Amino acid sequence: MTQERYVLATGAEGAERLKVVQGVHGVDTADFLRRLGDLKGKRIADIGCGIGAVSCYLAEQVGETGEVVGIDRSAEQVEQAQNRAKARGLHNVRFQVATAYDTELERESFDVAYCRFVLMHLREPERALTEMMSLLKPDGILAVEDGDFTSLGTYPASNAFLRAVELYRKAGEAQGEHFEIGKYLPQLVQKAGARNVQVRLAQPAYLSGIEKKLPSWTVEEATPYLLQAGIATQEEIDAVLEAVRLLEEDETVLFLMARMTQVWGIK
Repeated sequence: MTQERYVLATGAEGAERLKVVQGVHGVDTADFLRRLGDLKGKRIADIGCGIGAVSCYLAEQVGETGEVVGIDRSAEQVEQAQNRAKARGLHNVRFQVATAYDTELERESFDVAYCRFVLMHLREPERALTEMMSLLKPDGILAVEDGDFTSLGTYPASNAFLRAVELYRKAGEAQGEHFEIGKYLPQLVQKAGARNVQVRLAQPAYLSGIEKKLPSWTVEEATPYLLQAGIATQEEIDAVLEAVRLLEEDETVLFLMARMTQVWGIK
């Protein structure tokens, strides 16, 4: 099988964008995780942990009697996550390099297996969910969040914004990624064997702030792949980004970010 390729920047280069991602979705993620119940003393696996933003949050929730283990296939991301945990003085979280298909973690040893914005980037999301289920103790919780990138938009409507979103989607889809996975995420969790599956939706929106820069930032990071794959020319990308940046500064234009589907169920 051809190795999967992530079309965005990783490590220090992508860390600032991922901080903004956490700013956009972090509040809804925290609300989602509270719905799982009291996490004190729990052992949690964070799959595709990136720079460790959610892992560190979870480490604070589980307390000193709990543990969080974050895995990511990027050594650069893991290094960023380790630095973040060290800076926050967290000793109950650790990180290691591994894939969502083969986490190298102990079977049936976790109370919660969690991921956010991971399954959409995988050619075989079902396989990753099977792996996550195998990590859970009986009655453990599978908790996943992922997006539907057909839900982004502006009001008033903007063709340039829609084209920016389309470019990013095409870059991912060319790699076999699933940028509409939020629509069928509940069914995937059910097929993985979870019971009592529950769902909620969350969609952030902004009139101003650095958060509005996330769509153009994402296209910027995907530009090398867009050019390599012949999806767009540099001239088109520049024109689209220029138009979107004007919208970012216009506080009368509402940005609708990716709608997140949040799903949890019991093993």
